[in-house]
Amino acid sequence: MISAINLDIENAVITNTNGTAPQSGIDFEPNQVNEYLQNITVSATNISNNKGYGILCYFGRLNGTTNPVSINIVNGTNIHNNVQGNIKILGTTGVKGKITVDGKVVFNQ
Repeated sequence: MISAINLDIENAVITNTNGTAPQSGIDFEPNQVNEYLQNITVSATNISNNKGYGILCYFGRLNGTTNPVSINIVNGTNIHNNVQGNIKILGTTGVKGKITVDGKVVFNQ
């Protein structure tokens, strides 16, 4: 994913992703500092058996001037990946925003 505002991923099945890196079920990875990841919700979604992470958030190209990130993972989203893990957040230096999983804050700057 490059950029999104008001994105809802609901009742999806995302499985068996492999091949080109990062091989994650969902990859939130903006390429430019001016891109957005705002008001994103993943709900009632099954993310499983992906070679990479279930959800990867890589913010290495964002910085303190970027619009704040807001991602919510809620309502029965099941993430079960055997190889690397369920959720990974990387490249957060200077990035502002918040990521929650079922109301629990996993990233807040």
